[in-house]
Parts: sequence; structure tokens; C-alpha cells
Amino acid sequence: MSKVEIPNVSFKDFLVNQVEPSREDGNYVSFWIKHINYCKSGVMVGGVHISGWLYWHLNFFKLSIDTRDDFGNSIRIVSNPKLRDNEWLINWCYNKANDEGKKPILAFGTRRFAKTSFISSRVAYNTFIFQYSNPLIIGGSQSDLNNITKYLDEFYEKRPDCFSDFVKISDWNKATSSDVEIEFNKRIVTKGRNPINPISYEFFPIVDKPNDNSFAFSRISVRNLQQGQVTSKEELLAGITPTEAVWDEVGKYLYSKQRSALLPAIENDLGERRFVELLIGTGGNTDFAADAEMDFLYTEKSDFFHFDVTQYLEEVKEEYFEYVQETDKEVSLFVPAQMSNKGGEKKEIPLVQYLNRDFTEEQIKELDGFNILVTDWKEALDKVQGFIGSEQAKSPDKGKKAQMYYPFQPEDCFLFSGNNPFPVEQAKRTQDAINVKGTYGEYITLDVMPNGIISVTPSGADPVNDYPFRGGAVNAPVVIYERPVFDNPRQIKRGTYIAGFDGAKVSTSTTSDSLNCLYIFKRQAGVSGLQNQIVAQYTSRPNIDSNYYRQAMLLLKLYNAECLPEADVPFMKYLRSQKSEYLIAQAKGTNLRINENSRANVDYGLPATARNKEHLLKLLKNYCWDQIPTGVMGPEGEEISVLGVTRITDPMLLEEIIKFGNYKNYDRIMSFGHALIWDEELTINNIKGSEDKYEIKRDVYRKITSGKFGRNKKYS
Repeated sequence: MSKVEIPNVSFKDFLVNQVEPSREDGNYVSFWIKHINYCKSGVMVGGVHISGWLYWHLNFFKLSIDTRDDFGNSIRIVSNPKLRDNEWLINWCYNKANDEGKKPILAFGTRRFAKTSFISSRVAYNTFIFQYSNPLIIGGSQSDLNNITKYLDEFYEKRPDCFSDFVKISDWNKATSSDVEIEFNKRIVTKGRNPINPISYEFFPIVDKPNDNSFAFSRISVRNLQQGQVTSKEELLAGITPTEAVWDEVGKYLYSKQRSALLPAIENDLGERRFVELLIGTGGNTDFAADAEMDFLYTEKSDFFHFDVTQYLEEVKEEYFEYVQETDKEVSLFVPAQMSNKGGEKKEIPLVQYLNRDFTEEQIKELDGFNILVTDWKEALDKVQGFIGSEQAKSPDKGKKAQMYYPFQPEDCFLFSGNNPFPVEQAKRTQDAINVKGTYGEYITLDVMPNGIISVTPSGADPVNDYPFRGGAVNAPVVIYERPVFDNPRQIKRGTYIAGFDGAKVSTSTTSDSLNCLYIFKRQAGVSGLQNQIVAQYTSRPNIDSNYYRQAMLLLKLYNAECLPEADVPFMKYLRSQKSEYLIAQAKGTNLRINENSRANVDYGLPATARNKEHLLKLLKNYCWDQIPTGVMGPEGEEISVLGVTRITDPMLLEEIIKFGNYKNYDRIMSFGHALIWDEELTINNIKGSEDKYEIKRDVYRKITSGKFGRNKKYS
């Protein structure tokens, strides 16, 4: 079936610029059908493609907008919206995502960029233009959903005359599942002897079935996931075959399980997506943002649409889109704070001035009067920064929340405020530096050769790069950032390396986000290379626990590292069975030193008491905030120092530090904290480790990597 050619029109031909004919006019039906078809095909105006939805949004859709009356008073009126750079950006991404196999879009960013009106417009477009459509609106709370349905009701009350006989049946007020029918109902339409709109004969088979009371046109489904926390809601989206799906405020609830139930309905019989799925969220709620964060920041994994800024700047002039992403993360659609209402009033310019292309005189004539409201980037930046600064002056927590509400960079959406005692900003910069330099370590598997020597072989597996971990089994590699100072572990003096361990709390058959984590920590030794830093880690959760324990045991032996674990019975039982109990630190005295009133009767491992956890976090806090001299002198002759958090080599430990206080499990923090406690214990007992100078040839072991947190390519 051949496609219908897209009509070429001038801006003056748009519906908003036309005088609508009366119902008695012979052109009434053809007039409305023409403009409705423009909503299906889109139009070309001066060589510029205006999509079907954008034509609808500017000509058919109505909503409350702020304006000023003749006396300068701020008032709200219901009217057609004006074109803004916000809609142009989102529409461009929609078209790109559609061309890329209808990839889903996760639009995340600033508050007050009119996401609710956009969602309402998309749903109304699908509902009133396409017969037998079933758009689906998904939200996490009734209050958020009410904001959308309020806009839909507002449009319904002010809908164009061509839709006057479209009747809304039912309401939006059911607790979790609401379905509203849009239909022709003869009894309601003709109530009070009102005549049937002549265009209704084009939409409904009224003539063929004159005695029927109603004819369905479309349906809107609304589903409330109630923050995604109720298990019974996991299948709430199953059984729906939507023609449009829009998720609202996805930063406020975990949605991956519910979305899994919906995905089969989004695909057709050929395994292709039916439409571009849209998920929208804003920064500021960190409790349940894990799903949105992973899907948004790492589109190469989530398979969401990636917004390429360089491609967009081929569409619009750079002076009208001055956003620059500071990291190389392939994020989905990010809407920066400058584009929000908080950035101030936008300025109106001709569309031909906004677009990055040349126009002929004829095209300029066709586009005459077609304007767009654009962001004043400098003024908007000053206004938003001023607001954030004023909130920061009230309290650091308010300042952090303001930065999340109005982010300038994608990562700002997921800043974590509240009771985080760590240097979050420096941790993020350290994490970014690791990603830029590609210092992810060497991914390996350990084994024992017949002669008893521990062998190190490359692994094709990737580390666990999700936090929080999404549960299940995973076979991650051992990661080495620096090899031992001696190949023969017997040459490594006790106290040169130590270790901390925190075990998964439940079996892999559950959906727990707990992991097994072991860190090897190199103390301040008289050798070259890393000092007071993590040199290796093993964070994994294979199906069989003994597989993890064996790799962990071999890693401890490779470094001759004494390990202080949480009082983990399964790990210690395994080591005893392998005659390797000597690898576990005898920490009964350590436990009593931290808490002299402890009643825990353990010789190995550290009990998970509140006092021990408090001491662990204190040591980690001191480690992160410690001032480390760099040997570089400043302009005034002072020695420049950096925070201790910059010494952390594992980007996922940094991730837990950045997000501390918002999730339940901190396996890496607990593991590293145990290593710090044992370092403290050995220091108190004057056990220093190796003192001989030894030059580590790290280039022999260095891993060449690329990508987010160590997607490895080859070894040198």
C-alpha cells in the first residue's frame, strides 16, 4: 500500500488562522476532514515537516495558559498553545525514535517544562484522531494522574466543534484501573432536540444503524501503580493492547516489573514495536528512582532512545540550544533547567530564524507568521542558579533538592541529599574521571594449577554495574586494579594487604538486591604503586555460593590478605572445609574494642551490631574526607591536597557512596568498611606489612578498556 503524499501548505492555511465555517455551510464537513487528515499525515510548510501530532497540538488541542489582560493582570485562559522550543525538541526526538525502530523514550529533567500538557495532548491526539485507539496512561499516584485527566477534561469541555458529538462515558476516579469510552450516544447527543453534527456521519455508522443508541470510537485507559510497591499491581498492565503508552513521573516509583507485563502488548506479531513508548520523569524523588536512573543514564544497556545533541544541532541553530552535556553518557532525552518556566519568559522569534537551514524566498513566504518561543539561555541560567543559591542559603539539603528539581546536567536529576555524610560531588567527579580514563582494572578468573600456583586468566564477563542490584544470579569477574607486589604470596608480609567481606543475605532465587562483596586493600607499605587503596575486588552472586567462595578464597591467597568479614557463617564454613581458616581475621578483640559491652560470642568476623556499623561508617567518612597531599605547590607556596575519596578505584563503591541513605543494601560500603576496621586494628598493634622497596610494573597488568565502568575490549 503506497503512502499518501504529505500535503504542502502555508502557515496561513493552518486551522488556527482560518475562520471556521458554520454547520449549515456546505464546506463544513470537508473543512474539518481536511484538517483532521493533516493531523494524520502531517504537513510540509516551507520545506519544514510539521508532524501530525504537532499540527494537532497547535491547531486542535486547548489548555489553560497564562497570559496578561489589557490592564497587565496575569490571567489564565483556555486556548490553543503556542509553539515553544520544548515541543520542538520533544517532537524531534519522537520522530527520531520512530525512525530508529520506534525506540522508547525516557524524557527526564527539570520540573515545570509542561510535561503534563504534553502527555495530555498526546493522549487526546490518539483518542480523537484515530478510531478504535486505546491510549494508556500509567502513573504512580492518583494526584499525579489527576493532573493529566484534569487537562483532558479541560480539552473535552472546549473541544473543537467537529468533535461536539463525541461523548465521554465513565470517569477517572477508580482506585487503580479507569477506562473512559469516547463514543457517539444518540440519546445524549440529541437530548433537548439538539441536531446531530453533520460531520458525525463521517465518524460513526449512524445511517447504517439508525436504531442503535451508541457507537464506540476510542477508549482511554488509566492505570495507577500506587508507587509500584504493591505486589498485586505487577500484572496490572497485562491484557491491554494500547495504541499509545505514556508513563508519568517514573522517578517516583519502580516500574520495571510492571513494564515487563506490558511489553508483549507493545510488540506486533512480527516482533516490532507498534509505537514510541514514552516515559517522563523529573528530578527530586530519590527513593524509587533506581529503574528510571538506569534506563535513562545508560541507554546502551536499556535500549531506550539516545538523544544525540550533535544531531539536534544540525536541526536548530546552536545559539538557540546552548545545552552542553559534560559527560559521555548516552542518556535518553534530557530537558535542562533553562528550558523550564523557572528560567523565565521565552522570547518569540520566526521559525525560519530558529532552524539551522537555508530557505528560499518562496519558503520564507509560506512560513510567514510561524513563530516559536525560545529559551534565553543566559538569562535562564542566571535565574535558575539564583533560585538554587537562595535555597542553598536556607540549608544544604534545600539547595541539593533545588538542584535536583532544576538540573543542568543529566546526573543532577539523581543527586542524593539528606543524611549523606560523604563528599558526594567529589565522589561523582572521581567516578567521571575513572570513566574518562578507562581505569577499570583487569577482569580475571582465578584457578589453581597442579603445582599449587594460583593462575590468573582473562575473563570475558563484566562486573556488576547496576546499583541497586536488581536481584537474581550474576557471574561477575574478579577485578584487579593492581597486581600483588610479589608473584609468590609467601613473599608478601602479613599486613601488606588486608580484606573486607560482606555476604549476600539471601539465596539467589529471590529478588533481593544483596551481593557478595570482597575488597583487597593495600595499606601504606614501603613499595611503589597504590597506597591505602583498593587493589582488587570481587562483587558477584553466582547461582552456586561455593563458586563465589572459591574465587574469593583464591583472591585472598593471591595477596596473602587477612580478611575481616561480617560474621558470615557460610563463608567461614567454606574456608574451614578448604583448610583456609587462617585467612579470616580473629576479631573478637576488635569487636570488644569497638563495643566493650558486646555480648556477641564470636572469634572470627565482626558482628553486624549497630555500634560496629556506626564505627565502620565513621572510618569510611574519615577516609573520604581525609586531606591527601599531592606534592604540587599552589601560587602562594602552599601544598595542594585532594580529598581521600579520590583514592577509591572502584566506580561502583563510589556509586554507593553517592547514593548513601536512599537504599537498603550497601554491600560495597560494608565490605570496604570492614577492611578499614582491620587496617585500624593492625595499625594499633603496629603491624606494618612489607617494607622492602619493590617497583611494580603495572603496565604489564593494566587492562585497556572502554565504556561505562569497564566494558572490556582487549588486554595489553
